[in-house]
Amino acid sequence: MGGLCVFLVTHLRLSVPVRADLTAFSFPLTGAPAFVHTDVCKVLEIANPWNAAARLDADEKGLRTVETPGGPQEVTVITESGLYSLILTSRKPEAKAFKRWVTGTVLPAIRKDGGYVMGEEKVRTG
Repeated sequence: MGGLCVFLVTHLRLSVPVRADLTAFSFPLTGAPAFVHTDVCKVLEIANPWNAAARLDADEKGLRTVETPGGPQEVTVITESGLYSLILTSRKPEAKAFKRWVTGTVLPAIRKDGGYVMGEEKVRTG
């Protein structure tokens, strides 16, 4: 079984586990990290992972077989885009704060300036 690393989401005080063995083969066209959707749902306190996965677009999820202590098991994995989709719909307070930052700071900066530079809100406010 591959190692476990952590994907830290900026402005979201949550760590999402990333299976190193999944990132190598799950989404080879993009090279994007893959997240086990049930792990993400636990972190985000989403009660029904299956409903959450059903709401994702087809290109945001996939099935992969991974080795577990009990033998091979098929798991649903999600892309980074799928991760953000779940974060933006979560009711967890940290996820709501992240959503406010994305919708209130990052997206308006992209609309106004054509891009967002990490920490630019601190520069503007001193």
